[in-house]
Amino acid sequence: MDEKIKIIQQTLEVNQEEAETALKLAEDDLEKALYMGDYVARDYILLQIKFTSGASNHNKNYGLIGVVWNGKEGEFVNSDVAINDRELISNIELKVDPQVFMKALQKIKQSENFNFEYQIKKKIEEIFNPTLIFKIFKMSKEDQIEQLHDFIKEKMMNVLEGAFDLEIYLELITKAKLRNLFPEFFEEAPVEEIEEKGSKREGKLTKGSLDINLSCVPIISATKGKRISELNIGDKLKVKITDHKEIGQYLNKLLKDSSGTATGVISKMSFNENLRRYSVVVQFGPNIYGNLIVEPEVKISTVDSEISNNKEIDKGKINKNNLTIFSIIIVIIILGIILYNYL
Repeated sequence: MDEKIKIIQQTLEVNQEEAETALKLAEDDLEKALYMGDYVARDYILLQIKFTSGASNHNKNYGLIGVVWNGKEGEFVNSDVAINDRELISNIELKVDPQVFMKALQKIKQSENFNFEYQIKKKIEEIFNPTLIFKIFKMSKEDQIEQLHDFIKEKMMNVLEGAFDLEIYLELITKAKLRNLFPEFFEEAPVEEIEEKGSKREGKLTKGSLDINLSCVPIISATKGKRISELNIGDKLKVKITDHKEIGQYLNKLLKDSSGTATGVISKMSFNENLRRYSVVVQFGPNIYGNLIVEPEVKISTVDSEISNNKEIDKGKINKNNLTIFSIIIVIIILGIILYNYL
């Protein structure tokens, strides 16, 4: 056991705890454990900041900052900034799911603050160079929480002008978790590559596969969903992982988003004539697959349908706001006419 742990640590460049998790998830299979790096190595840094800056009460700025770094490689991945009034910023919690935090940040962004927000983003990217990112990663791994917060505040002095206050929340996550939260940060594989991997996987199944297969069920969406016959290899499905094995429960926590569902890319699907149902395989990441059975007439949730639904909700909110504004204008006009006639 100790020898296996050492091999995993050296090969994947992970600590002992992460190596033990990889071996446990692989059910003591060393070869399979060596494919678990993306799922156990917490190499990515998520930094969430709430700040107040400015020299006087009349010139204060209130804002949120979200940053993602690849700590192990010392690489910048993404950042975003939102400036707004004190009340809105104070009502946003820092210690929340990163996806929820970024949604809140995006929601309060205002176009008139674009230049100031852009300047902050550029300064963060310039000041936090690869050596500083790696230092933050190392301090996080060693649980130097107090020193870490002081170090980040010191560097932020070069980003925010004048006196400022900072609240900081930092979290280390795996590549698999980050990919699930923010798939836009990663390049998508071409459909041809997905099909090629699917063919290779079928060949490996006859030899003894290193893949991990999880039981899943599709998410039903009667109004916005699509029938499985309308989908193709490479399309993305929203599924719920129902696997009761220990590895299934661990990966479910890792792969699910704030809605409790995981996103998988269709790598294989076939119609079973006897059962009159489709057998579908989705890929969550390297060597991690989900198996599900889908009724041909049932409409299921896809990433595209979910995006479309969100756009319609946003459109409805805009129409509602426009109607409210229009109503206020009508009331003002009527009041103006009454006052004019009265005078």
